[in-house]
Amino acid sequence: METSRRQIVASVTVRISGRRSANWYRKAAEQGEGEAQRKLGRLLQFGIDVGGDPAEAVSWYRKAADQGDEYAIRSLNGMILL
Repeated sequence: METSRRQIVASVTVRISGRRSANWYRKAAEQGEGEAQRKLGRLLQFGIDVGGDPAEAVSWYRKAADQGDEYAIRSLNGMILL
């Protein structure tokens, strides 16, 4: 039985270790899950559990924003203004 992208994102919502959660977000984000793309972007923007990488954060925010994620759009606009 294959785990759906939504199930992966939902399971990460339950608090697990930071690096493990980042790995799950990345896995779902790479499969095109917008919410995971946004959350991974946030981890990368602020250097939470994965080390900061603003350029990669922008990339993930853009992918989520392209799917209509309002939070990703606001975050992306905020990063571009800085």
